[in-house]
Amino acid sequence: MNDLYRRAVYYPVNPMADIRAFELTSTALVNATVSINHRLLQALWLKDVICDSGGMQVVTKGLWKNIPVFIGSMFKTTEGDPGAFFIGTYNNCRIYAERNARLAFNVDIPPYGSDSDAEYYRKACKSIEAKNNMFDLAKYVCPKTEMGIVLQTRHPREISDYFGLIATPGIETYAIVVASRTKPLHALGNAYMMSFLHDIGVRRIHLLGSSSVSVIVLIAQAIALNMFNGCTFDSRSWNVLSTAGGLKSINPENLTHIQKKHFLAPNSNLWSDLQQFEEFASRIVKLFDPPAPLTASEWTGICNIEAINYFKDKMLDMGEKHTLSEFIIRRFPEKQSVKLLDAMTLLEESVKFGHGFVKNRYRSIK
Repeated sequence: MNDLYRRAVYYPVNPMADIRAFELTSTALVNATVSINHRLLQALWLKDVICDSGGMQVVTKGLWKNIPVFIGSMFKTTEGDPGAFFIGTYNNCRIYAERNARLAFNVDIPPYGSDSDAEYYRKACKSIEAKNNMFDLAKYVCPKTEMGIVLQTRHPREISDYFGLIATPGIETYAIVVASRTKPLHALGNAYMMSFLHDIGVRRIHLLGSSSVSVIVLIAQAIALNMFNGCTFDSRSWNVLSTAGGLKSINPENLTHIQKKHFLAPNSNLWSDLQQFEEFASRIVKLFDPPAPLTASEWTGICNIEAINYFKDKMLDMGEKHTLSEFIIRRFPEKQSVKLLDAMTLLEESVKFGHGFVKNRYRSIK
């Protein structure tokens, strides 16, 4: 991997769900609430691992209201529940050390967009108290793990206020929860948050929860503008089996699904789909020297991970050559391309004029 590609790295979420993908991927984002057996844990130590806290799982289960703060040794869901998990500041630090995480994030309580101001700030205060406790513990429990902070907002414009509340001296990596991937306006919000972080002096960021084209394009643009020393991102979209109920392979040229209206049969030969992408197929052969035929049930996951990596590397190359705009105009419908180009322009203006200028521009083009 050359230096350019190292500046933006993709972390597939919980690759342990796919034996072949877990065996062959070099990176992984692992949720602290996911149980891992001893054999997989040993294999995890050979990878570049980021750990997420599991706060979202607590919120979606409606459990956080029963916890004054995420302090104390651990919290467990209902006894005997097969979906039970532990979460807590000490317990998470122990898990981060156990999984040899290079980077891990504070336990936090994500807000909903519909939260009232009172609810939003109540969650923020709990996240801050848990963060303070966790970072004190981390020095002793997981000293080899770099701790990062997740910035949880209801909408992009709140990022400055939330950063002001939770920012901690010595923390180098901040994560943002990227907006939903489908609407063109969301690219503008993601660019706005990246602009703020650059302007405030943050040089390493993580984008939680998406490997969409628009997110990767913005990462490539930010790296080309030298806004950040490193950008990492994660997603579950590599594992179509778990999210859509069947096997689908990802097109490495545009990250759409190759199969539009059907799923792959588990025993089908994946080469029939991949052979139309000569350069990508050569990459798979070079990396993994796979057998022929390429059984879909075994190889779709790792090929999807590499499709995202391939597309990411391609966008980084285009960013360095200043050809991203041409690619977007050529590949996207006009409505989507205009907003994505606007988002890229926001990043350029952030570098040239500062975030104050971007704030006014964001209001005018949104």
